[in-house]
Amino acid sequence: MISTVRPASTPGTSSIKGTPTQEGLPLVGRSELLDRAVNLVLVGGNVLLFGADGCGRTAVLHEVVHRLATEERGTVLIDGSGVDEPRRLVGLIVRACGLTVPADLDVPGMLGCLPPPAAVPRVIAIDDLEVSAGQELFGRW
Repeated sequence: MISTVRPASTPGTSSIKGTPTQEGLPLVGRSELLDRAVNLVLVGGNVLLFGADGCGRTAVLHEVVHRLATEERGTVLIDGSGVDEPRRLVGLIVRACGLTVPADLDVPGMLGCLPPPAAVPRVIAIDDLEVSAGQELFGRW
């Protein structure tokens, strides 16, 4: 998406464990959206949050991540601000998973170097991603 993780000054990642939370600050009128997003991820789906600036996308994403982190799965929030090319985003995702790949590879090469998926499900939430990088990597939405 998707506990509050402080925005990093540069793009990067933050593990959810040990981060400050927003407990006690309710997301008014968002319980149905939160439940649907969490349930969709739990069954293996992807969730895209979009809306106008200031509408609460980041707050919802952080709450989704907080809820999923309690489900005994690897949960990572990536700060995608300033990430404008797919290669850089894939590099952030790979590092968030604790993996490394040679830096000089293109996206297919990076993906080809990865080991088989871990047995434990992993949730990777990306906040504030540039539309161009997201569309090039994940397709148009």
